[in-house]
Amino acid sequence: MIAAVFHFESQDIDAWSGRDIDLDVWRYNTKMFGLDTLIIIDQVPGGTPYLHLDEEQKFERFTSIDEFLHAYPQGEKIWFETPWSFPSSVTPIKLVDFKHPSNSKDVFYIFGPGNGFTISENDTRTWVTIPQLTLGATHSSFLAPIVFYDRAQKLGII
Repeated sequence: MIAAVFHFESQDIDAWSGRDIDLDVWRYNTKMFGLDTLIIIDQVPGGTPYLHLDEEQKFERFTSIDEFLHAYPQGEKIWFETPWSFPSSVTPIKLVDFKHPSNSKDVFYIFGPGNGFTISENDTRTWVTIPQLTLGATHSSFLAPIVFYDRAQKLGII
């Protein structure tokens, strides 16, 4: 399983289509680069309305990152965050230098909520970042295709 895990909050509706049947930004960004699973961390009160009709891709919904981690304790997890969010003791890997895991194991590419993840001084997660020219955070749905293109190119998929 190669999965994209993304957070969706009420303020994200303008950057991601939350209409019924339309998971277009995330669905197309992942399908075009061969990911077989899409996982939403749905933090919209009452849940985001969505009917998944795509038979080529598995879709799962969780209400918190902890619920997802409990459901998938195994597999390699790769966390994405903005470059300026890290304490001095944590050094993220730049995407250009990151070696993507092979397709032979379960891999989860995890994109955070709008306000970012909490990163402690002793954090041991695998953090990857995409350097930016400005300090304005780029929505993860727009960073995902960069990450997945990088993955496909480095693994020789495209």
